[in-house]
Amino acid sequence: MGERCDGEVFKDGNGICALDACMHRAETWVQAVARESGQRMDWHYSGGIASVLYIGDHAKVAAAVEKLRPMLADPMARNAGECGSCSGDTHRPGTILRVYPDDARGLYRAGDPLPDGTIAVLTGEAPHG
Repeated sequence: MGERCDGEVFKDGNGICALDACMHRAETWVQAVARESGQRMDWHYSGGIASVLYIGDHAKVAAAVEKLRPMLADPMARNAGECGSCSGDTHRPGTILRVYPDDARGLYRAGDPLPDGTIAVLTGEAPHG
């Protein structure tokens, strides 16, 4: 964990969904969706929300998201001290907050207008969690 996002997916990827999930659950789930869909994917936090991006076929990724949605609630073992947003011996369940249609880019992608009051914009690669 704590690895860098795939720079090309971060820069050129399209949003597929937004998650409320700890970094360990987000990483495990996104990698499972990538394997299931056969598409290139990655994720990063934006305002505490896991923004999930892909490069490839939207229909394949969307189908994998729906198929693997229940996995977000499956018990997931947590090692002591592993995750600051989870407690006990399991990671908290994750929730899909929004799934984006094929013509959407996701939250605040490059070139999108930013909301009033934005105080910082990160450019380049973003860290996971």
